[in-house]
This record gives sequence, C-alpha cells and structure tokens, in this order.
Amino acid sequence: MAEKEHERLFGEFAPNTMQQWKEKVTADLKGADFNRKLVWKTGEGFDAQPMYRLENMKELAVCGTLPGEFPYVRGNKKDGNDWLIRQEIEVVDVREANRKALDILTKGVHSIGFVIDPGIHLDSGEINLLLAGIHPQAVELNFAVRQHEVAFLHHLMEAFGQKGTDPGAVSGGINIDPLCKLLLRGRFDSANPFETVREAVTSSNVFSNFKVIEVGGFIFNNSGSSLVQELAFSLAAGVEYLDRLTDMGLRVEEIAPRMRFHFAVGSKYFMEIAKFRAARYLWAHIVKGYLPSRDSVCKMHIHAETSQWNKTVYDPNVNMLRTQTEAMSAVLGGVDSFTVHPYDYVYACHPSELGERVARNQQLLLKEESHFGKVADAAGGSYYIEELTQSIADAAWKLFLEIEEKGGFLKAVETGSIASAVKATAQKRDQAIATRRENFLGTNQFPNFDEVMKEPLPLCVFEPEDATVAHATVETLKPYRGTQAFELLRMKTDMWAREHGHRPVVYMLPLGNPAMRKARSQFACNFFACAGFQVIDNNGFETVEEGVKASLDHKAAIVVICSSDDEYATIAPEIHHALKDKAIVVVAGNPECRAELEAQGMTNFISVKSNVLQELKEYQQKVGIN
Repeated sequence: MAEKEHERLFGEFAPNTMQQWKEKVTADLKGADFNRKLVWKTGEGFDAQPMYRLENMKELAVCGTLPGEFPYVRGNKKDGNDWLIRQEIEVVDVREANRKALDILTKGVHSIGFVIDPGIHLDSGEINLLLAGIHPQAVELNFAVRQHEVAFLHHLMEAFGQKGTDPGAVSGGINIDPLCKLLLRGRFDSANPFETVREAVTSSNVFSNFKVIEVGGFIFNNSGSSLVQELAFSLAAGVEYLDRLTDMGLRVEEIAPRMRFHFAVGSKYFMEIAKFRAARYLWAHIVKGYLPSRDSVCKMHIHAETSQWNKTVYDPNVNMLRTQTEAMSAVLGGVDSFTVHPYDYVYACHPSELGERVARNQQLLLKEESHFGKVADAAGGSYYIEELTQSIADAAWKLFLEIEEKGGFLKAVETGSIASAVKATAQKRDQAIATRRENFLGTNQFPNFDEVMKEPLPLCVFEPEDATVAHATVETLKPYRGTQAFELLRMKTDMWAREHGHRPVVYMLPLGNPAMRKARSQFACNFFACAGFQVIDNNGFETVEEGVKASLDHKAAIVVICSSDDEYATIAPEIHHALKDKAIVVVAGNPECRAELEAQGMTNFISVKSNVLQELKEYQQKVGIN
C-alpha cells in the first residue's frame, strides 16, 4: 500500500482528447447531427457545447487569478463569499415602516431597502423617525427615491449628523440614476442631470461607503432583454457616468467606489452565475483604462434582485422555485447584496407575511444551512462555468463596443437603438412563450387544472408598466412579465365561468392506437387547460359511435380526436360528420392526411408546432368568450 500512496488515480488509463470524446458521442447518436442534437443555441450570441474539458480552459482570459485579485472575476473578497440579505419596505407611513424594519432585523435581514412613496417628502426629522432604533453602523441602509433624490440625500446626511453617526461607518446607497430613469420616463427630470450626480458625489464624500450612483441594469432584464444585453447596456451606462463626471473634474477614485450596479437574475441558472463573474471582469478592465491609483477602485459593487419578468400569477408557488434558483445563481456569482421578492408580489398590492417570510428564509437557508457564504467563488474551476464566463464576456464586450462606437449610452438612448434592441429581443421571447419553446410551469405548460381565479385582478397586473411622461423625448422601456398574455387569456375564462356557472368543456375522444391516443390526449389536455377550459380525458373508446355519444352527453363545446396519423384518415371525417354543428372538432396532431381532412371541412388542428397563445384566443372566441 505504501508503494502506491503517490500514484495518480486512474493513471493506468490512457487520456482521451476532446475529439475522441466527440467521435464516441457521434457514434452513439447513430447518424443524428451532433450540433443539431446536442449544441444549445443560447440566444445570447454564442452556442453552448454539451461538454467541456480542461483543454478548453487553456486560452480563457478569465482564468488564472485568485479571489480578491484584479480583475475580480472570482469575486471582490479574498476570504469567503458573504453577502447581505436585503428586504424592501414601502414607506407610506414613517412609523409603520420603522416598526416593520425593526421587526425584520430580528429575522435575519442585514440590509433594508426603503422604497419612499412619491407622495411623501421626508425631512431630516422624519428620516430620524424612520431610522429610530436602527444603528447605521450595523445595518446597510438603502433608499429608493422616485423624485428629488439629491434633496433627500442632503436630508439623510443631516439626519445622520443629528444622530452623531460616523460617516465612514454608514453603508448602503441611494438610487440616483438619471440615465436609466430616462429610459423609463422618456425625458430627464432636470436640465443638468449629470451636474446632479456630481453634486451627489461631492456633497457626500465623507460617506465613503455610501453608494450615490446606481446603474439600474435590472430594467433591461425586466423589459425582456437578453442576459448579454443587460450586461452590455449596464456597462455602457456606467461608462457614461465615468466619462461625464471625469470631464467635470472628478477623479475615477471619487466616482467608481461610489457606484453600484443593480441587476436582476433570471432562470438561466449557470449563465446567471457566469454573468456576474463576466460583469466584474469587464468592469475592472474598463475602470483600469481610467488609470486609477489602485486596483481596488476597479471593483464592481453589485446588488441584485430576483427577476420580475419570469414570475407568474397562476400557480404562484412555482415562483418560490424560481426565486430559489435565482438566489443561488446570484450568491454563487458573488453579489454583494441580494433581494428575493416574495412569490406573490407580482399580483398582490402588498405581499403577504408568508411571502416575505419565505423570501427571507430562502437566503437564510443558503447562508446558514448550505454555507454558501463560506467559500469564495465556489463555481471557479468548473469547465462549463469558466467557458460561459468567457463567452458572456466576449458577447457583452462586442455589444458594448458597438454602443461606444456610435457615441455612447446616452446617444444610443436618444436614437432609440437601445430600446429597439431590447424590444426586438422581448418580441422573440414572447413568440417563444406563445409557441412553448420557452416554458413556464403552471402557465403555458402543465397548468394546474383545478386552479381558479375567483376574483378578477386589476388589468394593470397583465399590462406592461408604462412610466412614460408627457412630451417624452426618447423611446422608453416598459417592464412587463413574459406570461401576462397567457394569464389574461385564462382570467377571461375564469371570469366567464363565474358569470355563467360553468366552463366550456373540452372532451377528449381517444380512439385506436393505445400509445398514440394516450400521448395525444395528454398533450391536448395540457394545451386547452392553459386557457382555463374544463378538460375531460378518457382512457379510450371502442367505436366512433361510443365516443360521439359520450361527447354529447358531456355537452362538450370542443371535442379533440386523439389517435394515430394512419387512423385519422378514416375516423376523423366520421366523427366530424357526427358532431358537425354540435361541437368544435379538433384533431390532435399534424397528420400527413391533413390536406384531405381540410378538404372535407376539418379546419382545427393542434400540434407541437402550434402558436398556443394565438390558437387558444381563437378557441375562446369560438365558444363565446370575448
């Protein structure tokens, strides 16, 4: 045993190259095309291979450094990966907001985000009431102010002074971000927006750990952008601030450490991990170009939140699964602070206590039970994630350079190119949802048949958020959720059923080949349940007459024939003739005999190639739901 102590494990096996592995996989595919079968078209400007090896990492620029070292791809910290758990609090009543803040600080929260209602204006005295009992030295304090941000900042600093707070011990930030606000509202709030930012930086310079410039990349994510677009546009906005402020005489050492990037995290688990690594890598090299006196100035400070775009109204408990994986991506990606939004916040005016508790506990589970904060860059060294980091960095850098070559971020906003690019991507994603190439469990795929919306939700829940002001000068972004169209479709059925006392019945008529009829009846049930119809499945019928009688007995509004392609040519016309003018007859599948069936008056077919959203809207109209 002593002789073998230093032998390499599996040392007796000859190493295999990537090409040899690919040849083996190709042989196992038995003639199927390797690229079409296994290579993932990510939609981010690059493809992901089905496997990666050490040899793939040899020329990756993102590799070769340690955590806490420039360019910070592996994180800003040398030891561990600790992050701050943030919870947002809507401030309408100052005392009530203070009460809630003191409560959640006893439940695991390290960072508070006060969202100030635009209808109230807080002076230093009211801010002191808001922060009563809260020690700024121990809690990160953040403020989302929708107007007069610099005036609020001055009142805040005055309040800290009245409390005798050490300015250097205050951490947190305020959302002064005229560029992203311009994209949402359509015009600047002031004639000299960058002068406002400069004043915020210089007037609060003693609060060195308090971020006064926000780069709100989350608005791109929530408007349906790609992951690469979110990163590239955020970097371009950051550079716009650096350029404008350095032109005003500020040094990069005064600006970059006071900036914080605010991203959203979607459901592409591994790619989101890589996004944050690529973001730090690119920002570090960008800031390095401004010749800072020390490398630490090049660190990117990141707050992130769970994405709004992929959250759903129907089957909302699935949102908890989405936010959990998003939290894991963000933490493993090395964010500084993170907000998990409650699973019900997309449709509830005020998230439930349960929703807020679950949201907090999702992060506490990662921190205290899974120990995600103990290991710096746990994803580092993964061939797949390192490759994704490089691919995202390359794609985002290419897009970033295109923006810079055209005059920078502000110019791109003014010409409408950024809004147009995001909207083009969003339209592609909308189409993918409509055709179920992008799936949302419980909404456009595998809906809960028994779920019913008993009371209508406000229509604004199903519409984009349009903050465009009068006399807007630029094209705006309008954040929305990808499933809104499907949800509105289903709510119409729910409200129709509430008014009429029943739902349109979609009856499965399986006949013939047992395997095909079962598969197609399950597909059709899933298809029509997405619109909230009452679907009734069956094991099968022996004869056409038996199936037709059962359909009529159940007063079916829609009857779906489920069989094999070979059998449709004979049984479908017979069923259609028997049910003509009594029910809408649909064929499940896209059989070769479709042209023959259409010649006999059959016009309704559903298949995996269907535009599910559009066709369900048409079936709603056919059964009288308008």
